[in-house]
Amino acid sequence: MGVWNWQRFSNEEFDRLNQEASTELDMEKRGAMYFRMQELMEESGDFVFLTFEPIGTLTAAGVMPAMRPDGWPILSRFTKA
Repeated sequence: MGVWNWQRFSNEEFDRLNQEASTELDMEKRGAMYFRMQELMEESGDFVFLTFEPIGTLTAAGVMPAMRPDGWPILSRFTKA
């Protein structure tokens, strides 16, 4: 199953698509393959995909905000725009 496959996920269609997508040059076809792979993972019930909810931050027009990757502001790094 591989070193990082802790769920022991195994699916023939997923494996085939993964192999084909790694060499597909058409971006739309490759995107459709990866989309289907994600659907297969979701349908298996082996995975729970976590997301961060959107966080809004308002600043004055003359302020350049600084944000962490999760969207929270770093107030000490706000500067003049």
